[in-house]
Amino acid sequence: MDAVKFLKEALNFCKKQPSCDTCELLNEKMMFTCAFNISEDSMSAKDPEKLVGIIERWSAEHPIKTRQDMIIKEFPNIEMIGGFIDLRPCDMDPEINCPDGTNGCTECKKRYWLTEVE
Repeated sequence: MDAVKFLKEALNFCKKQPSCDTCELLNEKMMFTCAFNISEDSMSAKDPEKLVGIIERWSAEHPIKTRQDMIIKEFPNIEMIGGFIDLRPCDMDPEINCPDGTNGCTECKKRYWLTEVE
């Protein structure tokens, strides 16, 4: 897992925890502080391999679901372009407008379809 992916997944991990009191990183009998508390006593410093392993395992068990995932589940043959659905968001919701004023722009499609959903 590269550093950028690790940080994104670790932040997702933190966001999905009910509270810091129940965090697996703090309560794995390792007596580490939060992974993001970078100090000599932190898990990041004492056992970075274990920290990455925990985040990798959690990430595999809790994949991010996007709007696109939900649509592809129902319509597996939907047209894709550049890794995302080739359907303008404004075709789904007329209140959605592209920030630059062009409703069909590539960045709008990408941002809309790859947005995380619960």
